Parts: sequence; structure tokens; C-alpha cells
Amino acid sequence: KMTKQVSTHALAARAIRKELKSNKIDASVTSQVFSGGTSIEILMYDYPPDTVALVEQIVKKYQRGHFSHMSDMYENSNSRVDIPQVTYTNVTNKFSSDMWQRAYRYMLKNTFVSDSQYLPSPENACSSNTSGTWIRVGDDTGYACTLVHRILHGNLLSFWSTLNA
Repeated sequence: KMTKQVSTHALAARAIRKELKSNKIDASVTSQVFSGGTSIEILMYDYPPDTVALVEQIVKKYQRGHFSHMSDMYENSNSRVDIPQVTYTNVTNKFSSDMWQRAYRYMLKNTFVSDSQYLPSPENACSSNTSGTWIRVGDDTGYACTLVHRILHGNLLSFWSTLNA
């Protein structure tokens, strides 16, 4: 009986799935083959920045190296023989509409705007049709869309700690 040979990139994806599961992280892990090598894409939704950092830490050992722009070539800077590896890995954390709205409402509670009638609605905050109101949140200023993205990525205020409170 012939046994099916499992590819290295599939083995790496399987190992990543196992590690994520042991850390109670729900994510889609897919592997691909392309003309320049192999890759693994990790897609997750609505995770706080510290969890994203943990996933990146887990995944980085499965990437064999990196592309060097100085030499214009791929360098095997992390090559290991004890685990399956791929050419590239990518971790993406997308935010649902619900999470975006929660961050937007959190931003509004912490906003210092002289006239709130000029604040865009959550649905229009990132629209190119919105003229954009300059908003002050804590010691930071910016457009609503930019500030919400910064809140979600943990770069502004303590939004994520309020969700677990």
C-alpha cells in the first residue's frame, strides 16, 4: 500500500495549528506553494495585540529566512532541521464590524471635541467622503478612523483591558 507524502508546508501548517490550539487561539492556517517558495497565512479575528504578538512569536520559527532588500535575495537566516519550515509566514488579525463599533464607542467616551456634531458616524468614519474631524483622544490627535485603528492595535488607550473587566 502506498502512503501519501505530506508536503513540508502542510506539515508546518499542521504544527502551527497544533500550537495555536494548545494556546486556545482560534485561527485559520493555510499553506501555499508559489514559484518563489512556500508560505503560510494565519488569519484571526478580534484578538488583542498581546495575542497577535504571541501568534507572531509562535509562527516565526516556521519561517526559514527573510528577503533582504540590500542584496535583493532571500537569506536563510533562520533555517532549522528539527521542524518543517516555509519561505514566508504572515499573521493577519482582522476586526469585525462589532469590534470596530465597540472601539469607536470607546474612543467617543475618551474624546475631547469642542463640537461633537462634526464627528462622523461609525459607518462613515473611514469613508473617503467624510471630510474628517480632527479629534483629540488623551494626548493624541487624529481622524476618527486612524484613532480607532490605533485603539484596536493597542497603540492608544487601554481599550482591550476594558473588554476583560
